[in-house]
Amino acid sequence: MLDVAVWQPEPVALRIFPSTRYVQEQGQPLLEARIELLDAMGDSIKAAGQMQLELFASDPAGLTLGRRLYLWNAAVLTLEDQREHYDPITRTYLFRLELDDLAVTQRSTVLRATFVPAAGGKRLQTQAAMR
Repeated sequence: MLDVAVWQPEPVALRIFPSTRYVQEQGQPLLEARIELLDAMGDSIKAAGQMQLELFASDPAGLTLGRRLYLWNAAVLTLEDQREHYDPITRTYLFRLELDDLAVTQRSTVLRATFVPAAGGKRLQTQAAMR
């Protein structure tokens, strides 16, 4: 038998899915954030870990971050967490994040997502301007 390194799929990148958006539900403003974890082949993958989402004020182009407006932490550690947040249709993790100010949805903002794998490994981070 040949001595071959066995590939172990794991997240190596993440992206804020393009359908991430502000919504309003029964008068409550929400940020519907969809986060996709990607393996070394660029395919969607599930993983256990901690997700941190931060919303920042920004310039209209989303290039300069201002003050942090919101911080949310979500665990995707257990099977129950996975069932609650993972959407098999879009192959993303869905987080419905409450906002206490509807005005923030009209401002220029940037969403930053950070994923820390439970099994150790590289901390992953990305950000996207909210429109």
